[in-house]
Amino acid sequence: MFFGVGKALDLAEVPDETWHNATILVTLSSLPPSAEKAKNLKLIHLFSAGTDRLRETPVWNETEIPITNSSGVHGPQISEWVIMQILSHSHREKLMVEWQKKHVWGNYQELGAMRDCVGQRLGVLGYGAIGRQTARICKAMGMDVIAYTASPRPTPESRKDSGKYIVPNTGDADGTIPSAWYSGLDKASLHNFLKQDIDILLISVPLTPETRHFSFCCRV
Repeated sequence: MFFGVGKALDLAEVPDETWHNATILVTLSSLPPSAEKAKNLKLIHLFSAGTDRLRETPVWNETEIPITNSSGVHGPQISEWVIMQILSHSHREKLMVEWQKKHVWGNYQELGAMRDCVGQRLGVLGYGAIGRQTARICKAMGMDVIAYTASPRPTPESRKDSGKYIVPNTGDADGTIPSAWYSGLDKASLHNFLKQDIDILLISVPLTPETRHFSFCCRV
């Protein structure tokens, strides 16, 4: 076993013998630098959900080694980060931290208007594991949620979570949280979604040829 802990793994530090003897590789993004060094690998598992950054590597293009990912596990962590950003922005937390550092008691005029999340609308562009868990939390905070997916979800069955793995007691397995659903891969459909009085927009789509630069269409 070879571990790189607390820093990005320098592939030059991995002995050739380690690559030669390895049969299973669990990694975030570090792969053998050549197909020759990976000849005994039987499986590569990624901590991440996305694989796009690996598609120009020798291992991806020159071998038949199965590569699996961790799709579905990141809903809780990323949704907590999203909620943190929402609250930090709506309550001007960054400004107040700066005041704290400077030992300043600011005035209300400089702080500006703040509001809670109750009654606000969250638009979720990409209703997967991250989008569904964020929707679950925001709904509990009193927000309205609307969802946007690539393909139409007109029936209750089509709105269920089709992910192969769902962290227990998270997300929106039955797809009942959104008050409305929208779909499409064209600019007109996206603009129709963005016109629905959205207060906060979460973009949580996978990176695919269809979604690359898709968010640029957000500029109405």
